[in-house]
This record gives sequence, structure tokens and C-alpha cells, in this order.
Amino acid sequence: MAAITGASAVSDIGASCALAAPNGTTPSAAYIPLAEKGAASGVAVLDLNAKVPLSQLPDFSATFAMVSSVPKRLGNGTTDATSGVQAVIDSAASFGAQVYFPDGVYKVTSPLENFHNVHLSKGAIITAGAPGMAAVVRTQLSKRYDNGAIVGGGTIDANTNAAIGIHVRNFLYFKLNNLTVHGGNAAGIKLGDSRAIGRAAEAILSNIRIINNGSVITGSRGILSENSGDHSFAQVLVMNYEYGVTLPVGNNAMLEDVHVWAEPSKGATKIGFEDFSNSSHYSKCHADAPIEYGFRLYGYQTTLVQCGTYLNPNVPQVVDNTVVGVKFEAAYPIGTLVGHYFFGGSGAKRLKSDIEAADGNYGLIQHFGCSSHNVVTLRSLYNRSIGMTVRDRVLSTEGFEADSPTPLGNLGLSIKTNTLDRWKIVSDGGAETGSNTGTGLAIRRYDDNGALLSEPIFISRSSGTIVLKNTMSLSDGVNLVTGSTTGTQFSTSPAQKIGFYGLAPVAQQAVAGPRGSAAAQASLTAKLANLGLVTDTTVSPISTKTTSQTITAADRYVISDGGTLIQTLPDPTLASVGYPVTIKNVNVSSCTVRSLGGGLIDGAASKTLPQWATVTFITDGTQWLTV
Repeated sequence: MAAITGASAVSDIGASCALAAPNGTTPSAAYIPLAEKGAASGVAVLDLNAKVPLSQLPDFSATFAMVSSVPKRLGNGTTDATSGVQAVIDSAASFGAQVYFPDGVYKVTSPLENFHNVHLSKGAIITAGAPGMAAVVRTQLSKRYDNGAIVGGGTIDANTNAAIGIHVRNFLYFKLNNLTVHGGNAAGIKLGDSRAIGRAAEAILSNIRIINNGSVITGSRGILSENSGDHSFAQVLVMNYEYGVTLPVGNNAMLEDVHVWAEPSKGATKIGFEDFSNSSHYSKCHADAPIEYGFRLYGYQTTLVQCGTYLNPNVPQVVDNTVVGVKFEAAYPIGTLVGHYFFGGSGAKRLKSDIEAADGNYGLIQHFGCSSHNVVTLRSLYNRSIGMTVRDRVLSTEGFEADSPTPLGNLGLSIKTNTLDRWKIVSDGGAETGSNTGTGLAIRRYDDNGALLSEPIFISRSSGTIVLKNTMSLSDGVNLVTGSTTGTQFSTSPAQKIGFYGLAPVAQQAVAGPRGSAAAQASLTAKLANLGLVTDTTVSPISTKTTSQTITAADRYVISDGGTLIQTLPDPTLASVGYPVTIKNVNVSSCTVRSLGGGLIDGAASKTLPQWATVTFITDGTQWLTV
């Protein structure tokens, strides 16, 4: 370790610089003047090993960086250096030291992990020494690295043994500077990981050379970003990969002076830049001799300034009239190109088109100062939306503005046919009296003569409440999805009315009668019918028994009237728990109630009902209980 601290410095220098006693004898306190012993500006007292005690050493940690150097003997190019280098990395990480690789070739047979604070000397090469490696170097997946860095001028060589050269998996601000990456069957550099918790952000790549020395590998990418965004790339060269740069769904990528190409003898690049993110900005970026697209853009608000798509006539894989300079894949694409250079290789190897859009009818793609040579179809002449011949374009940093010094009705957007109003999206002109009141938003519709028909939608500025004033219809198969946390209320006050299935809306309904009674059940059915949720076709299940009988499921309310009778309940273990039966004895003679299956009633074998007694029996699954 080359960390410069007081303890290690004195230990390495030795006792000769600390007033050691002559001839290696034990030092005596007499060698140091008493007045200087342990004084702030004097000489420190030596310990019995002729060393300065740690307690009296100055703290240099704020002055000198902590650096751990990889032993140079590990960089002989033949020894498997994996365990030795990993030990240095782990040790340095424990106390925040930077890992330094001196010149040499460090052969590793499994990925170097936790690779995040590293300086590679210009002559240092870390090479993948075994087939099937996931990466040459990578950071941990479970740990998020803030302010990580791999710098210095050295080389990471994935060759054909490793899928990835450098894989930075989980981070917030990570710098790669002045490096060379060779090979990588999947990617030279990969930023982010779909398995990481959270989205990585802000990788800073500068002065990076990513070069595959072998033939172009199918599906390989120079830079692959995954589950990450807000990156910045500058002065980057990508050579001999099928895809130059791939950016995922995200925002705010900044690319400057990134050059993608392939040597004709090694194969061809399919797509220079493949971008799924929004608000990406490209400056002086070039796709050289792609065989499909120079730039393939899936997001919105992409800006290209002084970029270019070139076809090299010496690349045999390039086919005439097949390559597109810039392709916008989004619906309603929005993009701006300034000074973009589209260059077909020759009259025999022309660009198919300079700009194309998957949505050829809508969107806004603006071009300023672009030039095209040897291009079959020119789109740059349409400095509006692709495919549209009639469109008003608002050039404003605020988009479309409608401003008034005081609240004003009908201020907004009007859609007309032959000067007659058809639709308006406007403010209502409500007075602004504080607390966000006034100036609501209305959508209004107009008849064939331009007269107002209705205002189907109004939105309150103060509350955000949306008021629908016309029938809302959902197409067949369309669902109304509600939240699963707080939930959704339908009517927020008992006085508000609601109805279903064509019935007139009613206020909140109240069910009457004792809970569980026949009256309550009848009331519930009637109230649900009022709402339109059910159609009440039920009949009262009251039966009169003049002889002793066994009660069935249809006998919910039994009138016993026939002398001394025995009414037998179903087996309580076979009936549904909570199943009720109500029995009333109207005869002068008593009525005895028993149960099938030897079931008990309130713990007894039977229950006697005198004249006019009414009892409801409910099963708990084991016996009958009276309530």
C-alpha cells in the first residue's frame, strides 16, 4: 500500500529518522532535551521500538489522497491475477483508497468486482483470460455508487472472452475518462442494469475509445445503457460494433463528438445511434457507413446539431437506396435538426432518404441549415411536420400563448370550419378573487352555424374538479379503473343522487328493520331495486304447518298451528353457518322444536314454544342457537 499516513511513513522510513539510540540500543529519554519532549513544536518522545508514537503524529489525510497500488508482479500477462487484484480492490474499498494499476498486463479469469475508484496507468491492461466471462470489470449490483470513477489512460480488454468490458451497474454520477475498451460480445461499456433497484443516472464518459478488434458480432453494442439515464458522453469513438450507442427510455442524454463506424474488413454497423429516451441532445455526432439507420429515435424533443450520416462507398455491406439518415419512430414525433449533413457514398450507394417518420401525418420536425448529397428522397425541404401540407407552426419558448391582463372569457384555442366555430378550449372568464379562484377551463361545442350547443366539460382551477355536463359513453370493452390505495368514491354526499340501468337517480337509501330480520331483508331488497341494482321478484317464504313436519330450506318463516306439534330443524352441521329459521306458535297448545341428526338447541335436545312465542334459530355449524 502506498497510502501516505503518519504511521506508515514512520514505519517505512525507520528509526534512523526518529533520533534512534546508537548501535541499536534501547533509546533513553536522555537523548531528547526534557523541554522538547512531547512539546507542540518540539521533538516527539520515541517508543521502545524507536518509533514516534501514533498519538503524536500529524494527520495528513486531508492533504494526501489514499492510494493502494496493485503489485506490479501481477501484471506479467500470464499469471491469473484475479484473486490478487480483487484483494487489493476490497482492501482499498474498506478505507476509501483509490486503486492504482501500474503498467502491465493483468490477466483475470472472472469479473473484477466493486471496480469503482480506479486509476489505470497508460500502459496498464486488464484482459479477460477465460471464455464465458460476464464482464471484465464491474460494480456491485446491490450497492449504489456515488461519485465513482475509472480513469487514467489504460485499457480494458474483453476480447472475445467477456460479454462486457466495463459494466457500471448501479450508480449516481460515475465518471469514465481517458480509457480504451476492446471487444465485448454484448457491449464494450454497459451502464445500468435492469435488475437494479432504482434507476441509475449521470454517467460521464469522456475521451473514450471503444474498439472491437475482431469481426462485428451480431447484436453487439459499443455503449449500452439500461435502466439508467441523464448521461453525458463526449469525445467517444466506437468501432466495429453492430450498434454504436443504445439509450433506453429516459431523459436528457447529452452526446458530443461521438463517432460510430466499422472497418469494412470487420463488418458493418447497422445503426449508429439508437435512442428510446426523450429530450436527448446530440452535437457533432456522426454515424459513418451504417447499413440501416444513422440515427433511430423513439423519443420526443430530440435535437441534433451539426451531426451527420455518411455512407462510405468502399463499404461492401452498404446497399444503394436502403439507408435512412434519421428515422423518427414515435407517434406525433417532435425533433429539431440544425446543420445536419446527409451524405450518400456515391451515385451507386445513395441514402434512401435523409429523414423519415413512422407517423407520416402528425408531429413537428424542424430542419435548419441541413444539407444532403446523393439522397434519393429529400425531406428537409418540408420544414414542418412530415407529410403535412397545412399546419401553423408557433415559434415560441412557451409554445402557444394566450395572455390577457385580466380574466377574459373565450380566451384560448378555437377550431373552425370555414370561419364557423366548431370547438373551443377556452377560459371561462371567472373573476380571480384569490385562493386560486376564477379562470376555469371549458370545452365547448358549436352547431353547423357556429352557435353554442353546450359545454360538455368544465375544470375548476381552484379545486381541479372536472364537471361533465353531457352523457359520458365508454366503448365496449373499455374499463373504468380505480385506485387501490385511497380508492374512489361515487357520490360524496348522501343527498347526491345516483341510479343504475336506466332508473331515475335517487339519494342514499336507508334499510329499515332489525338486523337479520325478515323486515330488514325485505327493506334491503327494495332499496337495491330503487337504485336499479336488482329487480325484486322475490316472494315471502312463509309457510303454515298444521302437522308435525321437518323444515326445509324453503321454510324461512314457519307458523305452527295444529295442536301439540313437533317441528324438526335441519341438521345444524349440514346447514350453512348463519342460516336462519324463524318459528312462531299461534296454537294454544305448545310447539316442540327439535333437530335432525341429534343436533342440540342452545345445548338442549329441544326447545318448547308456548302460544304466541316467536323464536329465530341460527346454526353455528355445530348446533342451533336462538336469538
